[in-house]
Amino acid sequence: MKINFEHIEWLLLSKALSLMTKLGDAGYKAYIVGGAVRDIILGEKEIDDYDIATNCPIEKLEDMFRTHNIGQSRDFGILLIESGGAYFEVAQFRKDGEYVDGRHPKDVEIVDDLETDIRRRDFTVNALALDKEGTIIDYVNGMDDIKNRMIRAVGDPTERFQEDHLRMMRAARFGAMEGFRIEHRTREAILKMSKSIRDITPQRIRMELIKAAEKGGVIFTRFIILLDELKLLERILPEVSNLKRINHNPEHHPEGRTVFEHVIKCIGISDCDYLSHLAILFHDIGKTPTLVKTDEGSSYYHHAKVGASMVEAICDRLKFSYFQTEALIYATRNHMKWHRILEMKPAKIARLISSPYFEILMDVCKADEFSRGEKFMHKSQFDKRLARVLDIKAKWESRLTDDHKLKLVDGKTIMDLTGLQPGERVGEIKKKVEEYIINNDIDPEDIDKVKGIIMSTYEENKQND
Repeated sequence: MKINFEHIEWLLLSKALSLMTKLGDAGYKAYIVGGAVRDIILGEKEIDDYDIATNCPIEKLEDMFRTHNIGQSRDFGILLIESGGAYFEVAQFRKDGEYVDGRHPKDVEIVDDLETDIRRRDFTVNALALDKEGTIIDYVNGMDDIKNRMIRAVGDPTERFQEDHLRMMRAARFGAMEGFRIEHRTREAILKMSKSIRDITPQRIRMELIKAAEKGGVIFTRFIILLDELKLLERILPEVSNLKRINHNPEHHPEGRTVFEHVIKCIGISDCDYLSHLAILFHDIGKTPTLVKTDEGSSYYHHAKVGASMVEAICDRLKFSYFQTEALIYATRNHMKWHRILEMKPAKIARLISSPYFEILMDVCKADEFSRGEKFMHKSQFDKRLARVLDIKAKWESRLTDDHKLKLVDGKTIMDLTGLQPGERVGEIKKKVEEYIINNDIDPEDIDKVKGIIMSTYEENKQND
């Protein structure tokens, strides 16, 4: 098969082809390899990452291009090359040495032929090469597997997964692509070796979760289901896997028998960014430890609060960033508040919307509500709640500071009026005054009125001491 580049007007692809042409003109072979070839064949939208394999010696690459050595990549025959204002990972044809830690080879052997390099790769659909003329090179029947929508390990699947345990999660991620399935021997090897996923560093597991979540709700749903089927979910996210044991009341949750099925339905109907998809995945994990059986069914008192603590532990374990951690905790802790948003005082709603993670919370609430169907949340009801939130947001959003804190009253003003010194009491008065202003829809620019509220709040605060 040959790709007609004339019909693909992708700027980054053209720069990759230009780099390959320069290597060819110097007498060397160069190919686009890996997932980019697969995605071109599948007709994916413009690709933002191209890996290039070559037989050009690394010293020559350094002479010909502006290069960067990331970590110890040069020791493994890999350089980051800048060409045409873009960056490409360029690797020499190589054969991996012995894998000693289930992650990386101890060393590599530089070789001169593409086929040896191809046969060390993980899956046949990722083991294709594309030359600068558009010709696809296929040594492992990857084209047939793409046609048949099959994820198959290159060579012996057990050997591939022993080399790098993360390939088991990658099999699930690639298998989650629409219509793809995991080949029988490859699947059996993963089931046999699933415990080994615990040996993978948390950072690599986190990145696989994020990569899958970035692909959209439907694909992320398939990914989580595959992780479960392959016995990987219980190893990396037991908090999510345990939701399979918690039955939902079918009268309230017709979308699924268990909490796990509810979460899967929530993800599947969502269309948001990766962080929202992860928040949806985690939002009900507090139901397992808070389950209480009653004559009326099951209750999960304070499951949002408990779940937030569990999310914090997950984020710590998988080394999520501070921003990611705070967003996931916030969404889990607050997702139940949506049910009573019409009864909440405006100040409480204003506090919610002042968070930089509010949009993520809304994604979770929307998925949680609509997963159960129109019987439980008609669009008009949802829109009524949303209208209340948006009305308060429109009134007070302009008062948010850069760090997303409401600024309606200045602490210095409180201290000047009351004679208080900096401390907790000033903060308490400030919060109460701001809540009074919002709940009573008072213009914070009305200085005299605000000063009166400050003093009355101060006097009330003194009496309560």
